[in-house]
Amino acid sequence: MPISNTDSVRERILEDEEKEANRQGGRPTFPVEVKGATRHLSIFKVAIHVPKYRLENGRTIRGLQEFVHQNADAEKALGDGGSAEAQEIIEKVLLSMIEKENLYQNLADEGQRDPLILTKQGYVLNGNRRLAAMRKLSRDPKFSKRFQNVDVVLLPQLDEQELSTIEMRLQMSIEGKAPYNWLDELLVIQKNIKHLKMDFERVRSAMRTTMPALNKKLLIYELVGEYLRFTNREDQYFSVEGDKQAFQTLADGIKRYESRLDLQRLLKEQAFNIILKKPKTKSVHLQITDVINVIPRLNQPKTVGSSNNTNARKDDPLAGLVTSNAKPLSPMSEVEFRERQKEVARHQQEHELNRSYNEQLKRAEDSLSILNMIDEDLARAKREKISEVLQQIEATAKKIRQIILND
Repeated sequence: MPISNTDSVRERILEDEEKEANRQGGRPTFPVEVKGATRHLSIFKVAIHVPKYRLENGRTIRGLQEFVHQNADAEKALGDGGSAEAQEIIEKVLLSMIEKENLYQNLADEGQRDPLILTKQGYVLNGNRRLAAMRKLSRDPKFSKRFQNVDVVLLPQLDEQELSTIEMRLQMSIEGKAPYNWLDELLVIQKNIKHLKMDFERVRSAMRTTMPALNKKLLIYELVGEYLRFTNREDQYFSVEGDKQAFQTLADGIKRYESRLDLQRLLKEQAFNIILKKPKTKSVHLQITDVINVIPRLNQPKTVGSSNNTNARKDDPLAGLVTSNAKPLSPMSEVEFRERQKEVARHQQEHELNRSYNEQLKRAEDSLSILNMIDEDLARAKREKISEVLQQIEATAKKIRQIILND
């Protein structure tokens, strides 16, 4: 059966079905937090063809980007998210996502447990993957009768900010049923803060996370975007799906040198080339860790105006990260990259030797401190003629001296 193409027709169908369910009474409800208050919305059934996938669904942003990259005509079709062409594309992306999950089997075994949450016009705010899976099952003769209708609840008319807040609260909080892909999460945060102009606190609250954690995600998003521009793959976030740990480590390094724009630039340059070239010597994030440890020692000219980021604000996680007057970073030649890697390795070896020396020195200082306390206890024990305590202390002191000599 074709999907209803007109928002007004779909809205009227849903209103009529909801009114009928409320008229009959005794219908179960489903709690949804709307504008800070929990509303218990009536659950009712509609034909499976009535709801529409929501183009703005956070889980499909990256997948749709990849589909558009591979299919040039798709971008125009997605201009109208409610069109039949756009709905077919969204369903393809959703089905490709759930092929890796047990969603089909769970639905086949247990049926639909929670209702789809629909906007006033019938777009699925929460449950797009389940709807795609149930529609596929409905085309199977074994399940066709079972999935002719679906349970839904209908939200009141809400603006895009409130709809997105509800979506984050349901899907991205710790209690969410299926974890978000790390890139999907970044893209949703970016959409809400940059496009919908949502304030940081509202996003943090909806995600039920901390402000430091949210700030780090924003920093990682900016670093991924800069890396994609560095590789001439702007907006192709799907291309770095396997590099999560590398960008997390790089973000830690950027924060470590937050007052040094010159070191940040050198660090990004080397890290971006490592992520791009992926040398086989050790894992990418460990190679970036090595660079972070030795970046102040690399013999490179300062390429950003001042070594001190005097304009950075402590409350802005992105302050000073990207400078408009800085020359864009670009991939190194293989020869230049190998030379830089050798330099990093040399400084890393010195770093490891210094760290080992400092650790041994710290152990020696701790041992000497303990010996001094033992000497005091020995003197006290001799004065008080406590023979058993004296023997124990002398044995402990002997062991500690052996450890120091072995070091």
